[in-house]
Amino acid sequence: MAQNCNTLVELPDDALEGKASFARSASVAVCGALSDCFRAIESAHVEMNKAVEVYLRSAEEKFVSAIRALTEVDKIMRSAPLPAETRAWTQQLDFDRLYTAGVKQGVIPSHPGQWSRLRGINTAGNVISVSKVLVEDLAKIRERIQDAINLTVDDATPRNRVGVPFAVLSLQSALLDAAAFAQMVAYVNTLEPLGGEWLMQTEETGETVGVTG
Repeated sequence: MAQNCNTLVELPDDALEGKASFARSASVAVCGALSDCFRAIESAHVEMNKAVEVYLRSAEEKFVSAIRALTEVDKIMRSAPLPAETRAWTQQLDFDRLYTAGVKQGVIPSHPGQWSRLRGINTAGNVISVSKVLVEDLAKIRERIQDAINLTVDDATPRNRVGVPFAVLSLQSALLDAAAFAQMVAYVNTLEPLGGEWLMQTEETGETVGVTG
């Protein structure tokens, strides 16, 4: 979580420093895990060999590290109360306008399902639960990794027309979904905290909806 979380949730300096450290660790681990996963997928498009399993096991270890770090981020975020003003602001963001602008600028992918998911979290007033959701996404990816590892020696597993097992394709889909959601979270975190630019506007007057406690 970036500048929004640091501003919207009142945390002491030591907690902010700890959160930033854990967030960086998670980011590095996820980047390494994604690299390993796509190396495995690349190898799987040629042959389901030992290299696929090696890359996947390396990726899983890194995802475990990322989950631990994000779990700590989540604990820190929940250690302070969420101000009513913050909750109201996140609930009143104009997600239709944000999505259109983000896709047009190319900073987020065109993925309505994941955007709807992020919108739901915010409009429900659960903005500080985002780290927990990211942990859940990584846990699902770990499950897909295990499915792919278990099938590396199973010639009877369903495959597509070029011979890639469905388990590998399922992992690739999970990676893309999780990456889209994480990128959308990062995009929303670039907004000016408690700013009015991206709040919903009333149809009658065109004025932004005021943030109330």
